[in-house]
Amino acid sequence: IIRISAEQALVNTEIVGKEINLVLKNSTVFFGILLGIENSVFLCKNMMGKRFQYAASEIRELIYDRPAVH
Repeated sequence: IIRISAEQALVNTEIVGKEINLVLKNSTVFFGILLGIENSVFLCKNMMGKRFQYAASEIRELIYDRPAVH
């Protein structure tokens, strides 16, 4: 499990297309797929296909899985 800040995620293109948990500063957690990042806005969709967007300033951290290397 990898935990990164929103600022780190802005330059980390490996997370686009992955399932992520966004922990917002208001303690809400969003689970879905990161579709892309545009102008410091994270474009996401939930597992039902509804699209959401969150500004980097709203996000406390992003959590995602990275496969283990054997």
